[in-house]
Amino acid sequence: TDSIFLFNVEENREVLGHRFYLRAVDNEGKRDPVPKWTFFAVRNNCVPTSRFIVAEAFGRTADDRDTVRTLTSTNPFMPTDTIPAGWGLRFSWVGSDCDRAISPEGRIETVGQVVGFDHKLVPIELNWLRGTATQISATYAAADLRSETYEMLVRAVDDGGLVGSDPARRTFVWNKDP
Repeated sequence: TDSIFLFNVEENREVLGHRFYLRAVDNEGKRDPVPKWTFFAVRNNCVPTSRFIVAEAFGRTADDRDTVRTLTSTNPFMPTDTIPAGWGLRFSWVGSDCDRAISPEGRIETVGQVVGFDHKLVPIELNWLRGTATQISATYAAADLRSETYEMLVRAVDDGGLVGSDPARRTFVWNKDP
């Protein structure tokens, strides 16, 4: 006879695949010594992440030396980084996608990949700018900036269309009077 089998998986439990075994038993109770099996994979879909590898301001000091300052602030309400007037900004980033599946051989494999990034420098860019997976940087000249509090945001987009829900963030003040 045939049967339907249901598999229950807890909502917060990670299950990447199932191996289902079937063994024949005859009417005398003799069992097939070598059960047959089939495997089916289950994907673990997770939201892609991004992080800055460069977040810096660059310019000249009063004594005419080229200088770079790393931006580390992430607080959108009270940035701790202040950039002098006349300085530009450079950002570059990377992303990762942890979607995984289990192969028929039982190996856990990473199957997801980042296919693009969204970024914006608020308040200059109100909408997200979409780029490919190889477009991983942005530079802003001093002429593009004004005395203001800024927030640079970057989020990864994966091959399944998921967009990072917690963007990488850097906040700073550019030449704002006290």
